Amino acid sequence: MSSPLKKTVVYAMVLSMLLTGCQPSRPFYLRERADLQYYVDQQVNVSYPDTEVGLLDEVTQAYPPLTVGDKEITEFWDLTLEEAVNIALKNTKTFRSTGRPFQSSFTIQGTQATIIDNPDTPSVYEIAIRESEPSSLPIPGQITSPELLSTNSTLDSNQGVEAALAEFDAHYTSSLFWNTTDRPRNFILTGLEEPNNEASDVTYRSAISKKSATGTISTVRTGVDFNSNNNVLGATQPLESSYTASLELEVNQPLLRGRGVATNRAPIIIARIGGDQTVANTEFFLQNMLTQIEISYWQLYNAYRRFEVAKESVDNALKTYNIELDSVEIGGANRAGAARAAEQVQEFNGQLNLAYGELQLQEANMRFMLGLSASDGQFIRPIDQPVTTEMSFDWYETLSEALMYRPNLRIKRWEIKKKEIGVNYAKNGLLGQLNFVFLYRFLGLGDELFGGNGVDFPGADSGAIDNLFQGDSQEIQLGLTGGYSIGQRREMLNVRNAQLKLARERARLEDMELNVAHELDNAIKGLEVHYNQARIKARQWLYAHEAVRVYEDQKNQGIDITTVLEAQRAEANARIAFHDSIANYNQFLALTHRLKGTTLQYYNVQFGEGPWPDKAYYDAEELARKRTASLPMNYGYTRPGVVSVGTDPTMEGIPGYGDGFFEGEVIDDGVMYEDGPMIEGGLDPIQDTEILPDTNRNSIPAPRGNQATPPPTKGPTTQLQNGSAVLQASFLEDSRPNLKPSQVRWDAHHSGRSYR
Repeated sequence: MSSPLKKTVVYAMVLSMLLTGCQPSRPFYLRERADLQYYVDQQVNVSYPDTEVGLLDEVTQAYPPLTVGDKEITEFWDLTLEEAVNIALKNTKTFRSTGRPFQSSFTIQGTQATIIDNPDTPSVYEIAIRESEPSSLPIPGQITSPELLSTNSTLDSNQGVEAALAEFDAHYTSSLFWNTTDRPRNFILTGLEEPNNEASDVTYRSAISKKSATGTISTVRTGVDFNSNNNVLGATQPLESSYTASLELEVNQPLLRGRGVATNRAPIIIARIGGDQTVANTEFFLQNMLTQIEISYWQLYNAYRRFEVAKESVDNALKTYNIELDSVEIGGANRAGAARAAEQVQEFNGQLNLAYGELQLQEANMRFMLGLSASDGQFIRPIDQPVTTEMSFDWYETLSEALMYRPNLRIKRWEIKKKEIGVNYAKNGLLGQLNFVFLYRFLGLGDELFGGNGVDFPGADSGAIDNLFQGDSQEIQLGLTGGYSIGQRREMLNVRNAQLKLARERARLEDMELNVAHELDNAIKGLEVHYNQARIKARQWLYAHEAVRVYEDQKNQGIDITTVLEAQRAEANARIAFHDSIANYNQFLALTHRLKGTTLQYYNVQFGEGPWPDKAYYDAEELARKRTASLPMNYGYTRPGVVSVGTDPTMEGIPGYGDGFFEGEVIDDGVMYEDGPMIEGGLDPIQDTEILPDTNRNSIPAPRGNQATPPPTKGPTTQLQNGSAVLQASFLEDSRPNLKPSQVRWDAHHSGRSYR
């Protein structure tokens, strides 16, 4: 570059720097517009998802809610506990009440039935989700080496049995490469025509590998190599190009770490145990739901009783007030007595208002437990009589049933079995790596891949495949590979960690069993308390009623009105306390069965498995055919020990097994009879012997709106959709009289292939 030109370039650069300075400038675009239509004005805003989930008819077609302002109810729905359980099972996809009803002092605290604040509530799909969990998606064709063990923590991965069995599936791999070579030679041979080494290579490999339960990895491998180059022809290289075909059989057997059925099947057993834990956990929530349904049923029953007592108390107070008012008008009494009677009328009116509101709340809660709309024009009315028989549970039988059938204890025992397997699995990691390798190879070479016509290599037109099957070239490889971690620090820590976790789970189980015994002890105490309380309050009710009758008969003989009003309040309180005790007694019966773990037997509900996909039955048939056509293999001392004892034979085919009580004295219509009437003359003042008020008595307000329609229920789903779990509920013939609800089958569907 000339000197004037260099100066011009330097001047131009200096001028550009002076004009632009050191500040960055925005770029210039042709046809530019500052249009922000592709951008939102806020990074975070409220968005609504586009989903294809429809609304239930129970939501969209619900009637306006009932309130205390609705003074008449014209349509009742008489509901038995049996029907309530059946409807709830039909309408259950998610467990609307996941909490466990518990005992607080001598009352039962039910859980609030809600799901809006806990959208991740367990559902009937949990079992199918657990069984179909893949855990991870490995590289296609990759087989994990048997000596590559997991830690005791990662051994319990979240995977189903099918995913664990996939470790023993056959894997196929293949590769195809084409390479060219074009480089100068650093040597000179006579007859060399080209100064560069020019070659073309094609390599193809295909293999099928499978790991067995003993840890053996067997591989069948085929390969084809093509080579073409410009090397000197003649004695050095007879053919310009050639094919090499190979067929290999390789066996890699671990002798120490990773050897044996117990080690290699441990992930499968762990996965199976995880599935059993999910089943037990689902049973836990199902028992909670059934117990909560009965608790809600008797709470609604008691709300009716309280409402009836409040209504009759208002009527009795009005009678007394009218008597006092008439006495004032004729000059036989002072105004203070009438005002005192009027005050009690208002007090009972307030109790009636609260009782009616509580009745509506309990009815709405019952509807939600059953999966029904909040209001549909009908008002649920329990018609089952509560149990008034003294139920005496045999302590030793009850405790044995609780220790056997409580789902939480079963889950913990499965967890202990996991940890025991984890300890043995971790001990295998203390062994060093020592593998036996066997390789057998057939080779074939030729001028062509196929063909040959009897021509042997290195003749022209010889075939590599033909030469391969002639078996003239065979190779064998035998060997040992090994390795050892000096010190084994991590391996020893893995074993110790597994042992400590096992000790922790055993300690937890001991305290859980102690807790179960204490819960049963408290529940039986509660049963006795409420049974005796019902007897006491029944007598108190009788005497209070007698006092009211006597005071009313002797009113004109100068008895103070305050005494009459106090007697009326005492009678109302005694009646409410009696009905509370009866309701609590029945709730404690349900809770006792829940604490025993026999809730499903108590309600005669079977926890079963629904139909599998058609593909599962086809696969099971194919596996059965293979098993019958194969020879059994004795794994000897590597055979794993017993993991599961199977199902309990005493629970099969016995409706209501595990009731564990015998009958005693009976509270009849609220009165305890022993050797005869409690009061001479056969006094029986209890008039409301019906469990609920009659519809034509107009004692319960009716809803607003149109004429009532039958309550909608969601029928059972009987077909599997996309491998999801659904429920089926159907009534079977009940062979045992006076059992709780009729037999109901609760089915959870699985997805995937059969492995049982």
